[in-house]
Order: sequence, then structure tokens, then C-alpha cells
Amino acid sequence: MKFSVISSALACTAACAISALAAPTINKADFDRLNLGLNFELLELELFNLGIDIFVPKEWEDAGYGASFVDDLKFMRDQEVQHAAVLQQILKGKGAKPCEYQFPKFETVDEFLNFSSIVTSVGEAGYLGFTFQLNNRSSILTSNQIFTTEARQNARFRSARKLNSLNANFDTPLTESQSYTLNAPYIKKCPDTNPPIPYTVFPQLNATISKDQKSVTFYWDKKEEKKDQQVHVAWVNQLAVTFTDLKEDGSADIPDGVIGNTFGIITSKARTDKKGPFVRDSDVIAGPVALPLRTLRNQSDKDD
Repeated sequence: MKFSVISSALACTAACAISALAAPTINKADFDRLNLGLNFELLELELFNLGIDIFVPKEWEDAGYGASFVDDLKFMRDQEVQHAAVLQQILKGKGAKPCEYQFPKFETVDEFLNFSSIVTSVGEAGYLGFTFQLNNRSSILTSNQIFTTEARQNARFRSARKLNSLNANFDTPLTESQSYTLNAPYIKKCPDTNPPIPYTVFPQLNATISKDQKSVTFYWDKKEEKKDQQVHVAWVNQLAVTFTDLKEDGSADIPDGVIGNTFGIITSKARTDKKGPFVRDSDVIAGPVALPLRTLRNQSDKDD
């Protein structure tokens, strides 16, 4: 869908479908967080439209997905339109407009689904990480309503990847900078009128999960590391962060109890307290990287 079509759809939705919603008065911190969410919605909208456009029905069928899955994808696309419109209204029309995006070149349906699964897990983690910090109560409600929808979208994609759609006992949050770090590489250029995003983009972290899902090997640019700097892996999962050491080959064993959507972060410190599921941004060396792990670690997930 081209820029003008997206803009028209958002404008129509905002004016026609949710005109009864009164835009709250929000402070700058709320504006920045909700505008970050708006950027995520616009990115997902473009991604879903891309998947709908580039694959013909036979390609979906050959990959094992029928017309009903494509219908679900179109509905998820429409959800993003609604989300973007309501956020833009809360931001009084001053939020982000669609950017130019640079997604990987998807050769197969499965490549698209794998990528979409990760992007929706990032959106889910981002909303979960900032919603509780919002000051305006009606914005908290709206943000929660978007978050739960993001989680259902991710469940649909996890199911398509043959991962358990129930994911885990609890969803996993990220800080604003950490979630933005994961989506920023796919935002190529934005309109000059878009509000700045005041969050840090950390060095990129890549990872390979072993076939038996017992270990992960991490890759990042080590040029800017200080000599003799301590390096740890933070496994951000559900209600806690678990820290482990890296082996000489850059790998680390996945800790017991770490299941479902997980984020790996290379850190300079290993926190010893139990103060929740967040890694301090000041401790980040690289990452995060999304790790879509199985729910049942000792066997292949079997979904619905």
C-alpha cells in the first residue's frame, strides 16, 4: 500500500470510526511513548501489506496456509490501521506519519511469517514495557487494548511457525530504547515533520539458536568494547532477567525456565537483585535480539 493510500485510510478511520473518542491531555513523556507505539503500528501496517501484496494465493497454499490465514493477515492489517488512527488522535494529529521502510527481501512465505512473528513480539514487548509508565489513565487503557491485540497477533504467527501460540505464563517487556533498537533498522527514512524519537539505538546483536534449543550463539561488533570488559548475557523472559556468562565461542546455554518469546542482551553487569524483568539501559553493550523459543523446551511444540 502506497504512502498516500495509508494516509487516506488513517485519516478516514480517525474521522469516521473513532470520532467519539475524546483525545486526552498528555505530557511529553506520554507523547514520546505513545508516538513510539505509533511508529511500531505504522511499521507493522506496511509489513502486513507487503506480505499480502508479494505472495499470490498459490504460494500461500503451497506453503501450507489457506485462504483463511490470508484473511487473518488482512484483518491484522486493518487492526494496525485502527491502532495508528486512535494513537494519532490521542497525539492530536502531531504523531508520526508513515516512513519509508526497508524490510528483508522475503523469498518465501515462511521467511515472511518468521520475520512477522519477531516484529509482533517486539511490538508486544514495547507496549508492555512502557504502558505502566504512562500518566494519563485513558491512555493507559488504550495502550493496554493495543497490547493485548499485539499479543494475539503474535500468537497467530507463533502458531504458523509451529510454536505454541500460548507462548509462556507471562508476556515479556522491554524498555523503550530496547524495543526501538529492534525495529529501528527497518525504518529507512521518515518525513522531516515526524517528531523525533528520543530513545537510544543500541549496537545490533544477532544470534543463532541451536536446533535442540539448548544454547544460543551471539554475534555483535566488539570494536568499541573496553579492554578486559566483563560481558554477560541477560535473558529477558517473563517476570525476570537471568544472567549467564558467555563461553569462548560466543555461545551460552539457555537457562532452565526460559521459554517462549525471549530477548537476549549483552550486558556489562550481571544484576544480582530480583527487581523485575528489565535490564538497565546503561548496562547494555549490544542488543537486544529476539529469541522465539519453544514453550515446551524438552520437545517440539504442538499447537492447537
